[in-house]
Formats: sequence, structure tokens, C-alpha cells
Amino acid sequence: MSMGLWWRCDNLQSLRAAPIVLAVFVIVAGLLLVSVDQAAKAQQQAEEDIRKIGILLNYNSKTITDLAAKTYELAVDDFNKRLAAENRGWQLDYDIEVARDVAGARAALEKFDNDGITAVAGIIPDATLVEVDDLIHENDMVAVVYLSGLKENAKPDNVYRIGTNYEHLAESFVQIMQSDDNGEMVIIFIDSPVSRGMNASMYELASNMDGISVLGSIKFPPGLITDAESDRIMDKTRSLLASAQDNDDVGIAFLGTGNSLPVLRAVSDLDEGAGSPIRKATFYSYDSLRPAIASDATTFDFLLNTEGFYGISSGEHENEDNIRIDSILGRSITVVTYDSYTSLYILGLALDLAGTATDTDAIKDQMHRAAEIYSPTSARGLSTYLDENGDVVERDLHISSIQHGQFEFTRKYDPDAIHRITDVIDFQEPERLTVGAIVSETGSLSEWLGKQASDAISLAVADYNKEQFRKATIDNPGWRIDLLKRDDGTDPASAREHADRLANTRGLHVIIGPASSGALAQMQSRNTDVPIFSYASSSPLFSIPNDNIFRIVPDDTGVVQQYLSLLKEDGIKHAVIIYRDDPWGQKVYEELKKGADRNLDISILDRIAYAPSETDHNSTIDRLAGILAGAPDGDDTAVLLFGFGEVVEILTAASQNQQIGQERWYGYGIQPSLFEDPSRAGWLEDVGYTIVTIEHVPNAVSARIDAKVETSNIYAYRAYDAVTFVADALSDIPAHAHTPFTVAQMAEKVREGRQGPNALGVPLIFNANGDLDADYSHYSIKRVSGGEFVTERIIDSVATASAKICR
Repeated sequence: MSMGLWWRCDNLQSLRAAPIVLAVFVIVAGLLLVSVDQAAKAQQQAEEDIRKIGILLNYNSKTITDLAAKTYELAVDDFNKRLAAENRGWQLDYDIEVARDVAGARAALEKFDNDGITAVAGIIPDATLVEVDDLIHENDMVAVVYLSGLKENAKPDNVYRIGTNYEHLAESFVQIMQSDDNGEMVIIFIDSPVSRGMNASMYELASNMDGISVLGSIKFPPGLITDAESDRIMDKTRSLLASAQDNDDVGIAFLGTGNSLPVLRAVSDLDEGAGSPIRKATFYSYDSLRPAIASDATTFDFLLNTEGFYGISSGEHENEDNIRIDSILGRSITVVTYDSYTSLYILGLALDLAGTATDTDAIKDQMHRAAEIYSPTSARGLSTYLDENGDVVERDLHISSIQHGQFEFTRKYDPDAIHRITDVIDFQEPERLTVGAIVSETGSLSEWLGKQASDAISLAVADYNKEQFRKATIDNPGWRIDLLKRDDGTDPASAREHADRLANTRGLHVIIGPASSGALAQMQSRNTDVPIFSYASSSPLFSIPNDNIFRIVPDDTGVVQQYLSLLKEDGIKHAVIIYRDDPWGQKVYEELKKGADRNLDISILDRIAYAPSETDHNSTIDRLAGILAGAPDGDDTAVLLFGFGEVVEILTAASQNQQIGQERWYGYGIQPSLFEDPSRAGWLEDVGYTIVTIEHVPNAVSARIDAKVETSNIYAYRAYDAVTFVADALSDIPAHAHTPFTVAQMAEKVREGRQGPNALGVPLIFNANGDLDADYSHYSIKRVSGGEFVTERIIDSVATASAKICR
């Protein structure tokens, strides 16, 4: 007997009890609503005391600026939840401004000042900070900034800095090279105040140290590198290498940004194969370049052939807080995520400690105390004590290198060796296996599916990584999921573009998602060597054996059958079908038409397909009115509506159209905003608006998701289970086996299934098409009553199927 049949027969009785469990769950949920309502009232009272800060972001690239904005949004949300939990009686709000230059930064600060904002957090890079320092003081403001480490800005004033001290970093470059027996140094640096300062400091440090000297420096301009500039960089580098006493002892310090990779590519053109001077050199740079280099095959392969590439950064210690941040924002640029999160939290704590006082002096008086309070749970996992200048004290540095075909942290300096780098410790970083996720945080799926699934994916990654973290030892740190999440906006073309980029990402193993069948259709014939694990697509179109698409959801064949049975029970004889004109909607229509044709008691009068991009649905309803005008009289006519978030607008147009009678309406999906308009809600009840959904069996995992994911639902549970299923599959990969996880390997794991614990509350058993077995679904009939969906009954198809099997 197969595992699936064994489970069905032995657990039949407990499954039949599922409706009772669901009923108990509903009662408990009702009791919880009381406490939720009380919490909402407390929150409303707290929001009466709003303290607003300014957030100033410097636009140096869309990626970094967007990441910083998302980090601040997360930090503010987390901070406000902390305030509410501790009944602090106030909430934090913010205005955000993005500046592209010094003039923009000054204008933003003036705007904050005019709006009565005295506290500012964000990126104010060193060059800008030097120019706006006077304005911060003239306006009597306090600022907590990051990505600022120039020694000119290290002074006791109104500015507190979270970022790396560049003098410390310059010293680190020199001493690391010396400890690696690289006695001659070449410095290639971008023409910026920070890099010019580091270049000068490295010259000075090397001149005062035995055993190391600077061969020369090469300066390059910010922005686009011309062919002539590339040739100049190549010629100068070739000349400096030729002047070296021993090319095996040359270290090249590259002080650039992620946008400076064309400079490294120019240097790579000096590679003439084994024995060429450039191959004998060892490269040193900022660890923040890792993502850019890892995604650029030419640069990555070049560095693999040299004596090594070492990325230097402020240290970070893994803890449960930064594991969670990584699960939401990704781990690609921690100098942005961790430090911006920290800057917000320290500033927020200072405001809280200052009480009702809002003047700058009151906030400044609490800054050092706020930093001490934050230290035990800091985003970097290190202390955030401030020195006499108001800057975070540097405690350690981490060094990454290319190991096992990918970047890993491999060395760190003694945390107590502040500005005295002597003791180097080799260590193992947890292995990271990359998983991509395509979600629909925006667009027509966002409200009732996309946001919930996205949050559940992040929660699952955090839970899994925290579990691995707790089991880790110094000798065996284990592995972690490295999540790359992308929002497709419920746009199939965007999903395809994200999938293409993810598929070309070094070390990617699996793509989780996308949500819609339309998006999945765009990917169907592309990237066929990458396993795709969808958490929401249910179109029968993808019920194909031996392909690369796996789904933790049964296809809609079962749901369609439930709708047809429901129509028959309700005495429906005639139906009009309105559907979203994409692969999902088209296939649902085909299955409904096919089923109705087999049942002579139900005739499909007509169909109306609307484009997913359509925004004015009045024409759809006008056409429907025309069809219904010619329909047979009686109350046995129904309208079936299959779409996503746009059905709210369609139903609004229908409720306002005087030509639409009292036909029965059936729909798809639980859109919370359906009931925001009382008149629309009343109309939905009048027409008996009914949907068929799939329910989970409540359990400890789903309860955790309910507590952490706002308006969680079946899609959140599926998305969570998709992550845990994939994680279990990847855990069998041998250590440092960086060959891609294959479709065949995923197919084998799918055949094995997963017993649990699972958020869905049932074992994950898949059919021959790689889809969740429909026999493990509980269908729920929900009708609108009293301005909400009310469960009318549960159809336990699991018990029905099991009874047939076990007879």
C-alpha cells in the first residue's frame, strides 16, 4: 500500500472530524476578535500621539535606494508594534525624501524643518554630509545616518553615525595585505571624497610600516567608463605591475562601487592566461561588491583565476533578528539593510526616552542610552555603543572570499582588537542555498493572495533559518536558505523577466511561484531546467507529467466540479460565465462548459472574457445585461464570475446597473474589500453571492501563520508549505555541492511527498502531474450574509475519496 493510501485509510476518522475542528476554530476566532477589537481601540488611542521624523535617502542606484526605503518601512512598522506591545502611548510616522545631489539634500532638510521635523534618519553620504552639516545645526536638527565614515565627520555634534569608520577600513586593507604577505600594493579608486581619503590614508599607513609599500594609485571617475578611460586604466595597471619586484607579492585594492565593475572588466583584459602578472595578484575590495560580482560571470571568472578576491566589511553576527530581516529584504546588501534598520531603531528609542520633549537637546541627551538599549538585539548582532563623537564603535571586521564556487565569509578579526588588527580567526560561515520567489505584492492578486503569500514565504524562510541557527555549532554552522524575492505586480511579462534573471543567478536551485497561472504560462517553455514550485496556480493547463512545474495546490478540475454540483443543488438551469481572459480563466471556462455540456439540466447562455489589463468594466456589465435580457424568465439563471482583484470593480458596476435583475451570482476568491461599500455588500447578499474555496485543517503551524501574517488564508498556508517542502528537499544536497538542484531531484522529492507538520494540516501528497492530490482537499461553500462570507458547509472530499479506496 502506498504512503498516500495508508494515510487516507488510517486517518479517515480524524479527517471526517475536520468540520468539527473548523467549527471550534471559528468559535475561538470569534473570541479572539474581541481582543483584536480591544487592541485596535488601544492602537487608535496611541495614534493620537504621532511623532514624525524625516528619512533622507541618497539616490546612488535604484536597487540600493529601493532597498533602503523598504528597510525603513519595515523598521518603522516593527518599532510601532514594539511601542504598542509596551503600551508606550505613541506611534512613529515619517516623511521620506530622496536626494540625488547636495542641493537635493539641502532642499529635503529645509522641507523637514518647515514641517516641524527635528529628527532625521537615512543615508547622507560623507560628501553630502560635509556640505549639509551647517544646515543641520542651523535648523537645530538631529540626524542618525549610515554609509558615512569619513574622519572629517567624526566629531561631537548633532550627527550620529552607524556606518563603518573609513580610517579603520583603510588601516584594515593595509594590514590584511601585510598579513597575507603582499608587500607591494596598487590602489584603484573612484574619484570621491571617501576613496580619496582612504587612498591618502593607505599611503600614509604603508609609509610607516615595514614590509609593505604602495607601487602607485589609479583614479577613475564616477559614472560611465569610456573606452579611452578603460585603455588608460589598463595601461597604468600594466605599468605598475611591471614595476613590482615580485608579482606574487602584489595586492590590488579596488575602492569602487557596484557600478564600477567596468573598471574591473578593463583590468581583467590584462589576463593573458597562466603566468600573466594580473593572475598572480591578490584583489581586495569592499564586501558590498559581492552581489554585483557574483552576478557578473566575466568578472567572477576572472577573479577565480587570480590569487584571490577578499571583501572587507564591518562584522556581523548572525542572530534571530537579522535572520528575520534577511527573510524579508534579502541578504544581498547587509550594509544597507542592517545599518538603516539600526539607524531608525536608535533614533526611535531616543525619541521614546525623551518622552514628550521634542527639542534636539532632549533627543541628543538620550542617544547614547538608546544605542545601549538597542545593542542586545541589534541588526548586526553586535553592540551599538556610541563613542564620544556619536559614532558606533567598530568591534570587528569580516573578510569574504570565493570558496566552493561562491562568496563566503572565511576570516574575521578579534572583536576586542579595536583599531589594532593583530589576531585573525578563520571561521566557517553557514552554507547558503539560493531560492528565488516570485510574488504578487502589488496588482490584482495582491489584496487577497499576493501579500499574504509573500509574508508567509518570508516567515517560512525565517522559521527554517532560525531552526538551523539554533542547531548550529562552531564546527558545523549548517546551512541557510538565501531568499531572492521579486514582485511581479501580477503581470505575467514581469514574472517572466524575473524568472529569467533568477534562472541566470549563480547558485539558484529553485523558483517558488509565481502566483498566477498567466504568469506561469509565460515561463512554461523557458528555463525548463529550473524546478518551479508554484503555491497558487491552479489551472488544469499545467497538469502535465514530467515537466519542471510542480504545484502545492490541486488543479481547478475539482473546484469546477464543486461549482457544477452547487449550481444543480441550487436549481440553476441557465448560466452566463464571465472570466479573466488569461490561461487560468480560459481553462476554468473550458472545464465549466465541458461539465455543463455533460449535464443537460444546465445550459451556458453565453460567455464574456475580459482582458486582465481592463480597468473600465461597465462595458462587460452592459454586455451581460444584454445577454440576460434575452434569457428565459425565472429565478433559475445564474452569473458565474471568475477573476482576481478586479472582480470588486466588476461587481460594483453590476450592483449599480439598473438592467441587472436578481440573478444568482457565484464568484471566486475572498476579496476583503468587497464589503467596504455597504450598498455593494447588501447587493451581494440579495443575489446570494456564493464562492467555493478550499480549506485547511487548523493546526499549530497554521495558527503561527495566523498570528504573524495579516489576513492569512489558504494561499499563505500553501506558500509556507512550499518553502518548507523545498527546504527539506535541498537539505539532502551534499555540502558545497554547487551544481544546480535538478528537475529530476525535485520530481523524486515530490513523489515521496511530505508527512508534516504542514500548514495545510494534511500530508503533502502529489499526483502524477506534480500537483497536490485533489483527494486531500476540503471544499467550503461560502455565501454572503450580514456583510461577510459565512461558511454554509464543508465538503470533505478526502473522506469521500478515502471511503471509496478503503471499501
